Amino acid sequence: MQVAKNRTALVSPVFVIICLLALGLGTVAVWLLSQANGAGPSLRLSGSTTLLPAAQRAAEAYLQQRPDLLLTVSGSGTGEGVRSLIDGNIDIADASRDLKPAEKRRAEAAGRKLVRHVVALDCLAVVVHPENPVRNLTLEQLKGIYLGDIVNWREVGGEDRVIVPVNRDSSSGTFELWVEKILHGARHRPDAQVQSSSGGVAYAVAGNRFALGYVSLGFVSEAVKAIEVDGVAPSREAALDGRYPIVRELYMFVRTDASDEVLAFLAFLRTPPGEAAVEAEGFLKPPAPSDAAGQPDTAGQTGWPDRIDRPNQEAAVLEEKIPDTAEEKRKQQGAVAAAAAAAATVSGESFFKFFFDRSWP
Repeated sequence: MQVAKNRTALVSPVFVIICLLALGLGTVAVWLLSQANGAGPSLRLSGSTTLLPAAQRAAEAYLQQRPDLLLTVSGSGTGEGVRSLIDGNIDIADASRDLKPAEKRRAEAAGRKLVRHVVALDCLAVVVHPENPVRNLTLEQLKGIYLGDIVNWREVGGEDRVIVPVNRDSSSGTFELWVEKILHGARHRPDAQVQSSSGGVAYAVAGNRFALGYVSLGFVSEAVKAIEVDGVAPSREAALDGRYPIVRELYMFVRTDASDEVLAFLAFLRTPPGEAAVEAEGFLKPPAPSDAAGQPDTAGQTGWPDRIDRPNQEAAVLEEKIPDTAEEKRKQQGAVAAAAAAAATVSGESFFKFFFDRSWP
C-alpha cells in the first residue's frame, strides 16, 4: 500500500487505516503509515491478533518519535506471523504462544535463528453473557463443556438451556493454550463456534445469552462477563501470585540478524511511552529482568527483557552479525554502544493496568 505523494494534510503524523473483516470476526489487519513517502526506513509487524491492539498502539506512539518510518502492523495469527518472519516477509512476529518444534525445524532449514522477547503477561479470561447467572466454573467443568460431555447450563448451576461454546481457530496461539491448559491435548467438540480473533469471540458471546468463550483479559468489557475459574477471578494479582490457572506470556519474535530499526523498536517498548501503550490494552507487566536473568528461550537465544535491559546481552546478539567491511564493522560497534546507552536509560518502574474498557457494537 502506497501513500499518495500529494497527501500531506493529515490530521496527525500517523495515517491509520483499519480493516475489520466481518465486524472483527475474521482476520484483522491494521496499516500504520507515517507521512514518509516509502523511500525511507520501514518496519513490518504481523502475527497474533491478541497482541494486535497493543502492537498498534505502540506503533502509533513510536511514530510520534519516528515520523520518517514506514511502519506496518497487521494481525494474521501467530502461526502465520512466525512463518512470515522465517520467510523474511516481516521483521517482528507477534505471538501468543512459544515456537512449535516444526517451526524451529523450519527456521533451521532456512538458516535462520529466532529470538523470543516477552512483552507482556496475559490472563485468559473465561467469558459469558452478562445476564448468565453462572459465576464460576472449574477446570474440569470447562474441559467437559469443550469435549461435549457437558451440554446444558443446568449441569453447572445455570438455566436449562444448551451451552453454546465458542472456540478460537486452530492456528491461534490462544486456541493452543486452551487445548494445553484445559483439554490436556484432547480433541475438542466439533460443533463449537469458531472465531479467528479474541474480538470475534467477545462479540459472539456478547450477542448470545447462552454462549461461553475465552479471550485475552484486554478484551473483557461490559459487553461480556469474566467468571471465576476454580473460584479465582482473573486479575493482575491472581496472575502474578499463581492463583489464577490460565496465564501466559505474550511474545515478539525477531531474527538474530534483526536490523537496528527492529532493535530500536524493541527498546522503545521498555521506555515509559512504550510501556504505557501496552498498558492501555489491559496486559500485565512481564517479570523484572532480574527474575528472568540468564533464562534461555526455546530458540536457543536469551530472550527479552534481558536482551534489551542488559547491554552485554544486546551486544552479544549484535555481534552475531559478521561485518563484511571495515565500514560495517564500525557501524556495528556504534550500534552496540548505542544499545548499551539505551539500556542504561530504560525505565522498568511502570506497571500494567488490570482491566481495559473496550466498547462493542
